Amino acid sequence: MARKPSVRTVLPKRPEGRPTKYKLVYCQQLIAFMKAGGAKVYKPMSVSHGLAAGGEIVDHLLGQLPAFFEGFAAKIRVSVDTLHEWRKVHEEFSESYKRAKEIQLQQMVAGGLSGVYQQSSLIFAMKNMHGWRDQTDVQHSGEIRCGPLVELPAAEGFAPHDNGHP
Repeated sequence: MARKPSVRTVLPKRPEGRPTKYKLVYCQQLIAFMKAGGAKVYKPMSVSHGLAAGGEIVDHLLGQLPAFFEGFAAKIRVSVDTLHEWRKVHEEFSESYKRAKEIQLQQMVAGGLSGVYQQSSLIFAMKNMHGWRDQTDVQHSGEIRCGPLVELPAAEGFAPHDNGHP
């Protein structure tokens, strides 16, 4: 008795991994999140009321911290690595990310110039987050030519060394 050939249904191939959590609306939300900024910075100040003795201590608003990408990632419940991946895959998110980075830079510079942040902390953050540097790279293009080496006579009081060490 001959066997009847079995028929298998071929299913379409599924993409590997989880489906993306990316939404186009995240582009606008990222910009809005960065514009809103981070926590407010207060400094306690003593306030007196005229000639009366005493006074009270009030919180004086110095400024606001910048918003950070880690905060946005936590808000939409993804990792910062996911944001970086979206930058590579979605051109519109990459543009929004660049704009958000510019907003963050403006907030940090404004806070630094107004004295909201400790200068050493700000310098450290700017170097790590925005690529600021203390030095200027100098690049040379072209040729460096050296003339022939000339042996100079020994100066008076100095004897030449025969072993090459002083």
